[in-house]
Amino acid sequence: MSEQKFFHFERKEKSTRTFFVCSSLFLCSIKPIIDRIMNTENVKHEFENGKWQDEARQTMNNREKMDELKNKKNKFLNNPALSKIRDSLCLLWRYLEAVTSKRYTEYSVWALTKIVAVLIYVVNPFDLIPDVIFWAGWLDDILAVSYIISLTTEELDKFKEWEIRMAMV
Repeated sequence: MSEQKFFHFERKEKSTRTFFVCSSLFLCSIKPIIDRIMNTENVKHEFENGKWQDEARQTMNNREKMDELKNKKNKFLNNPALSKIRDSLCLLWRYLEAVTSKRYTEYSVWALTKIVAVLIYVVNPFDLIPDVIFWAGWLDDILAVSYIISLTTEELDKFKEWEIRMAMV
């Protein structure tokens, strides 16, 4: 290998190593913050007392905002950081689409509000842990979706039964 090519390779390797070292140091420095934020109680508090419920109600009463929210679906379903909850997200989006298209009429307004709130939360890059923080920013989204799924299980089970009945018709 020529000396020039070797030097280029060595420089590239050093910059990659530097990136990983800096990333590791950054993640270590914010770990205490993430640990404090990333517990179920904080996520519950964020949804029960935070701005997400109010924003969900405003969005539900504004057709343009609802359409805007629905248009963000594919971007988040294809996000590899959210792959662990992809099935849950798909269910939530199907629920939202069925309700807003007026095909599913036996819905709970309470559950719809929670579901709209969590979808707004997921698509919002500045939530409990901003999504700009590499990978860590999606952890709170995963917890939030899991929390809302657990809160609305009964309603979502009814919805899935409705989907099965509609598929048979």
